[in-house]
Amino acid sequence: NPASDQINLEILNPDKKKLLVSIFHVTGHLVYAESLEEAAHITRNIKLPSGIYQVVLRDCFDHITLKAIVN
Repeated sequence: NPASDQINLEILNPDKKKLLVSIFHVTGHLVYAESLEEAAHITRNIKLPSGIYQVVLRDCFDHITLKAIVN
């Protein structure tokens, strides 16, 4: 981090849980959302304009929040 023009997500999901990924701009606007398939390894390359983003990964029990910067 920082990224050049996209966020590369690589998620290891050994329990094959259904996941929801949401990306919010620093202003609070939702810019990306996807329900991810139940797979052990998931890769996504998401193009975004310059800015600061919050990446939220959720399953039915928990969530993880990460900060990402795109130049």
